[in-house]
Amino acid sequence: MIRFGLVGLGRIGAIHARNIDAHPRAVLAAVSDPDAARAARVAEKTGCRASGLEELLSDDTIDAVVIASPTVHHAGQAIAAARAGKAVLCEKPLSLDLDSAKACAAAVAACGTPFMIALNKRFDPTVVDLAARLRRGAIGRVELISLIGKDPEPPPDGFIPTSGGLFRDMMIHDIDLALFLAGEPPVEIWATGAVHVSDAFTRANDFDTAAVIMKTRSGVIMTQTLSRRTTFGFDQRIEVHGSEGLLRTGNHPVGHVEQWGRAGIVGPTFEHSFLERYAASYAAELDAFVTCLEEKRPPMLNAAHAVAIQAIADAITDAARSGAPGRVRFET
Repeated sequence: MIRFGLVGLGRIGAIHARNIDAHPRAVLAAVSDPDAARAARVAEKTGCRASGLEELLSDDTIDAVVIASPTVHHAGQAIAAARAGKAVLCEKPLSLDLDSAKACAAAVAACGTPFMIALNKRFDPTVVDLAARLRRGAIGRVELISLIGKDPEPPPDGFIPTSGGLFRDMMIHDIDLALFLAGEPPVEIWATGAVHVSDAFTRANDFDTAAVIMKTRSGVIMTQTLSRRTTFGFDQRIEVHGSEGLLRTGNHPVGHVEQWGRAGIVGPTFEHSFLERYAASYAAELDAFVTCLEEKRPPMLNAAHAVAIQAIADAITDAARSGAPGRVRFET
């Protein structure tokens, strides 16, 4: 059994708490959060203990730590956990700036402890199925990848200035998916952004709507469109065009009944948030991490990968702000 400590008990932390508690080969040993009352509630519900961060990291019975705190704390807490000899599963992005992310990756590597950046979309059953078909050559040579990611509503205004921006906070999942499906990183990017949803994004020098085009060295073109708002639910679609056909995934409806009549056809809307749409992927992500620890196998989504996708997000941010196409420069 892998004994876990969990740091941060917001929306993502609550998901991790439930998944660890439900995992047959994991135990939630301790939780830590600045909100002591919230930590106590989670501890009581899961049968673990609430503790301070230093106490959690100094506990020799804890094998691994999940970091689900605000992004500003990710790098420092990841380094502290690695230096304490704990395996680390850290929520994305690794840091709010690339230099800190690189420093964190170097420090974690020096410790030699397992590290995995949390990119749950990789583990979504529909993505896994689509990727497996790609690897089997179902549509021949991949030529064009289109990703659509739109949130149902914008985040709270207070979150926007500290989020890292649309590309680092939201699109970073789809950057990872693009690399995963293409099998290679981009070398050229074009990006543009706008504010259509809230002036809070303008005040934060951010965008709420954007379009990105990336091209790999072999010529695979990847397009991504993003928005912080829809009127119909959590919009998550993938389309991969190849030399022998096409693979696509659609949105998940909340029901399966349609009503047909003279006025037209009325069907169900889509799952409203990432908490619903990606519930299975969060559980699969944890299982993959536990399996790596059990098999003493380094996670594929390591700190170097976290730096690579953050570097791409930074390059996209620069391109969108400048309006000029650019080359992607990052270290792998």
